[in-house]
Amino acid sequence: MSDILKDLVDASQFAADLGKHPRTIFRWTELKDGLPFVKLGKQRLIHLPTARAWIMSRMRQPNPSRRGRRRR
Repeated sequence: MSDILKDLVDASQFAADLGKHPRTIFRWTELKDGLPFVKLGKQRLIHLPTARAWIMSRMRQPNPSRRGRRRR
């Protein structure tokens, strides 16, 4: 791949690297605030730095008020 596309990977390769099915990545790209991608013809390419930022933005923080509490 050329230098222009060096940070882009095919969606199926991205899925394999994450251990996910390619359909999962397709669904992520179709969400309202989904995974950003570039479409060249029929091929979806994922920009790795942007994908990392998207994944990190979805990180959940534990709720400290619920820590250690049990249901009665």
